[in-house]
Amino acid sequence: LGEWLGIDKTGTLTVDRRGLPDDAERTPPWLDELDYRVLRVDTAGANPYIETCFFHRESRSLLVTDLVLSIPTVPPEVISRDRLLNLAPDDPADAPAASTDENLKIGWAKASLVVSFLGPSRQSQVADGEFKGKLKWEPGYEKSFEAIRERTIPSPILRTLVFSKGRG
Repeated sequence: LGEWLGIDKTGTLTVDRRGLPDDAERTPPWLDELDYRVLRVDTAGANPYIETCFFHRESRSLLVTDLVLSIPTVPPEVISRDRLLNLAPDDPADAPAASTDENLKIGWAKASLVVSFLGPSRQSQVADGEFKGKLKWEPGYEKSFEAIRERTIPSPILRTLVFSKGRG
């Protein structure tokens, strides 16, 4: 995956060379506008963790992807409302929830926790039956969402898989 993104095994960004002549430019065309740094952690698990941050000098904008995140309280418009309403009930047998702003926020909170933690402590998968594999929620997830919403934080996955492996 890293090579597909233009990051070679040394952590250096390169141009995708497929289909280019041998004498084609070897540096990314945006290099005169953007500075970049690559974070590579080889002790993050089975695969190395590679994250690249970009800094656009002219606008003084920092561009990051999975390194930090900020989750709004209200779901962005691009998120499927049907998906959120299916996630809103604590029991998947009760899905979908009625289409209300409150239920959309509940579904968003649960979706945000799943994506951020890959298995929040207040949810479990239904083991069998019609809803096998669906998520069942216990009270208390709201407090977890409150702790991460509207803040800029290191991604919980990064914090767990990478930063926890740090020195002493």
